[in-house]
Amino acid sequence: MQFGLPSTEIVIAILCSLAAPVSLFASQWLISNVSSRFFFSAAVTLGCYVTALVFAGSYSLSPRQIVAGFAFIVAVLIFELGFWGVLTRGYTVAILLALQQTGDNAPIEQVQSHYAGGRGLGWFMEKRLKGLRAAGVTKENDERIYVTPFGVLVLLVYRSFMTCFRLSQFG
Repeated sequence: MQFGLPSTEIVIAILCSLAAPVSLFASQWLISNVSSRFFFSAAVTLGCYVTALVFAGSYSLSPRQIVAGFAFIVAVLIFELGFWGVLTRGYTVAILLALQQTGDNAPIEQVQSHYAGGRGLGWFMEKRLKGLRAAGVTKENDERIYVTPFGVLVLLVYRSFMTCFRLSQFG
């Protein structure tokens, strides 16, 4: 076991990882789409790492350490994605916010109407259905919605994962 300073590649990865939250914050003035903002942050962070490695090329860089640095950055981005997901798609937190806005002892209908900044649960349902249509897993015909053959395949894969990992149904 060795105790010492990390390699140059790892130090560069740690420093470049600091670009992830900074670029995510800065992207609010450049990009309005939530998922595009995360992708931008990931691209900036990985771009910083590659650029720094190119400039550090005069040092003897180890391919193993470069991969370890890349893995560190990916781990940081996965953590950032999880945190970003809770902030941007935290449905349970949104219900708590709606409850707080209506008072601690409000009727359920009032909380439902205050969901998502007053857009309500109907807006949420329509937004999710729009996403399913865009992904090609559902279609609508004469005010009815149905699962497409591709949607059936998605559900089959979903059920396989749920069974394999012994997870309860979400939603």
